[in-house]
Amino acid sequence: MNILFKETIRVESRGYHKLKKQNGGPGQFAVVDLFVRPLPRGGGFRFLNSVVEGRVPEEFVPSVEKGAKEAFMKGVLAGFPVVDVEVELVDGERHRKDSHARDFQIAGRTAVQEALQAASPDRIPRGDLSHAVVRGRARAAPSASHPHLRDRLPE
Repeated sequence: MNILFKETIRVESRGYHKLKKQNGGPGQFAVVDLFVRPLPRGGGFRFLNSVVEGRVPEEFVPSVEKGAKEAFMKGVLAGFPVVDVEVELVDGERHRKDSHARDFQIAGRTAVQEALQAASPDRIPRGDLSHAVVRGRARAAPSASHPHLRDRLPE
């Protein structure tokens, strides 16, 4: 069995990204400012929106969260999924004409990647198999009801 690990962080860190592209047509603009914080083992993923005064309109907040989840799919140490981290969106900025949901998704992903780099990333210890990922298909534990294993399992 080939076991891959998951990644996590050890300290709080801040991430900031400004996406600004203008190429003659519709532009892209989004600013995301956030914190990542470690959660206790088994804490999973938590997203908090602490933006005040509408600097990031509500319709773009789910896009920032989606970008954060994308960043967690591939950690910064060895490309393993990131777990047990809280992301808090604290500020941002939009452009009335050039901001779109995809822009905030990109800015959110990039800000989280930057924050993870600075947050003392670490692998989940080998002995903590509750967070291990098995390469290939997920398999259920053998049971006496399985037709091919009925005769092979100890009583």
